[in-house]
Amino acid sequence: MRLLRRVGLSLILSLAFMAAFLLSVAIVFAITVLVVGAPSPDDPDFRIMLEVLVACTLLGTLLSLVLTRFPLKPVHAISKGIDRLSHGHFDVRLDIRRPAEFKELSDGFNRMAEELQSVELLRSDFANDFSHEFKTPIASIKGFAEELLYNDGLTEGERREYLRVIAKESGRLAKLSNDVLDLSRLERQKIVADRSRFDLAEQVRLSVLVFERRVEEKSLDLRIDLDETEVEGDAGLLEQAWINIIDNAVKFTPRGGSIAVSLGREDGCVAFACSDEGCGMDERTVRHAADRFFQGDESRATQGNGIGLSLVRRIVEIHEGSLSIESRPGEGTEVKVRLPLP
Repeated sequence: MRLLRRVGLSLILSLAFMAAFLLSVAIVFAITVLVVGAPSPDDPDFRIMLEVLVACTLLGTLLSLVLTRFPLKPVHAISKGIDRLSHGHFDVRLDIRRPAEFKELSDGFNRMAEELQSVELLRSDFANDFSHEFKTPIASIKGFAEELLYNDGLTEGERREYLRVIAKESGRLAKLSNDVLDLSRLERQKIVADRSRFDLAEQVRLSVLVFERRVEEKSLDLRIDLDETEVEGDAGLLEQAWINIIDNAVKFTPRGGSIAVSLGREDGCVAFACSDEGCGMDERTVRHAADRFFQGDESRATQGNGIGLSLVRRIVEIHEGSLSIESRPGEGTEVKVRLPLP
């Protein structure tokens, strides 16, 4: 509002300057006629006075137009920038330094353009990563299926191994499809639709039991400290969040390592924490750990599709909670979820 008032005031002043200039010229001309008398059109002095009057009028008009353009110049720049932005040129930036109101508007425009550019990059990266993640298991299934179909020289052991790989990759593809569908659904969901009050400690305890066999296979030391706590929310979604978090801890903790799962109250919230003794993550990986398809393990030696923590973050956001990740290379990782008390 202040910006519009300033632009309007500048335009009014410019028009007032032009009107005052023309009025002053007319007054001077009128006074001259009254003092000297009405000159003859053939009088050289009259011609000179007329030429001066016309020149002054043109000069005043030109100065008024120039002065009028100065307050409108930032407006034209912003209008041009918005037009380019609307045509998909998200790299457009404005450099308006004064007046202060226009600089504030320019800075806001640049922040908006940066956000739109980030969204566009995210969309592009998502499409590329999505294609890559689906392409890998499909190519693997196709390759081993063709070997089984056309290679009659395979031994029984090789055939069973190829079938095992096909089954494994099929399961991975099915899980990836389900995770992508779940994430898409959750991104459109704004509130907890199926809300109920339940025993969170019991739910976490049952989620830990899902990994009992894998914990025994890797000889992991699993420490559990759960305070009896109730929350209100979607029990199915929250269970999926705990399973995804614990799954990562079991996956990245080396054989013989330890995992700690705790639940209690902290700063007026329900706090769930899961820490492991895995390889840890650097600062960049921590920042992007909850991004879709992001995997800090570039070698992809471990199973995963990079969606697990994205689902966790979205589930926590829907429940008006917070997700935090603390990690350092070689020192393990702690994932903490805070939820509001019922």
